Amino acid sequence: MYLLGWIGLAAFLRKPSASTERLVKAYFVLCFGWIGIVFFTVFGQQLPAHVAQSVLFLSLAALFGVDLAAGATRYALPAAGWRRITCGSAWGW
Repeated sequence: MYLLGWIGLAAFLRKPSASTERLVKAYFVLCFGWIGIVFFTVFGQQLPAHVAQSVLFLSLAALFGVDLAAGATRYALPAAGWRRITCGSAWGW
């Protein structure tokens, strides 16, 4: 899972495009679905709110899946890149 996340992030940072956005969204669907099914439904049954948490994570996976199909949300890096965050212009310095 970590390797898939790093690959998706590297692809998005290297060349942001519609296809890399779809890759990131598909990764979110996979991760949230995995957490909802495997962690909370299979292994987390001793947790007091495992049903509610499973439903919440599966809902997140479903919402990202709908967005993956619809393509409504766009991800983008700041226009000034890393300098906008590290040089303080985001905070008005």
